Amino acid sequence: MPTTDSGDLAALTASAASLDVAHLPILLQGLRLDLNDQQRSVALGNLRAFAQHGATGLADNSQRTLRACWLNWLAYCEHAEQVVLPITFDTLRPFIDLLVDGQRKRATLELHLQSLRAASKFYGCPDPMESLIAKAYWKDLCRKKLTKAKASAQGMTRADVAAMVGDLDLSIPRQARDAALVRSAYDLFARREELAMAK
Repeated sequence: MPTTDSGDLAALTASAASLDVAHLPILLQGLRLDLNDQQRSVALGNLRAFAQHGATGLADNSQRTLRACWLNWLAYCEHAEQVVLPITFDTLRPFIDLLVDGQRKRATLELHLQSLRAASKFYGCPDPMESLIAKAYWKDLCRKKLTKAKASAQGMTRADVAAMVGDLDLSIPRQARDAALVRSAYDLFARREELAMAK
């Protein structure tokens, strides 16, 4: 449990997550938060409101994308022993650089930035990409290393997943494996080459 957050925030996050409205979970072992009183108050207010009204404002695929990007950030913070929130440009840049080094496309980076900026707003924290240096960094990165995709590929929907696994016999090991791979690809927003390398 993060030592910098109140029990109320952790409890509300767990409660909201059970309703699938906290699509940016923070109640994870070993991760650290450093929210001040004002940020904690905003976070609590948002968590209460989303839990009360059962709203997300996002389509299923958008929720899945946001959650996948957020979980990538959490995994990075755990590995780098980095504070999850607030996110600053100084802490965000190494994460973005890792994605670039991993040959992620510009659209993927834009999704991660959009998700982390949304998370910052949701939990009452400053936008990590609003500073002049952050904007200059992103412009340089786009000009020198990234190219804008012409069109985004259509993501899988729950109906697609159901159609793909519906006729599989889960008592047959190979078909059970295929079903697990399809569901994992959907949940993790995996690319085709990542799915092909899964063992």
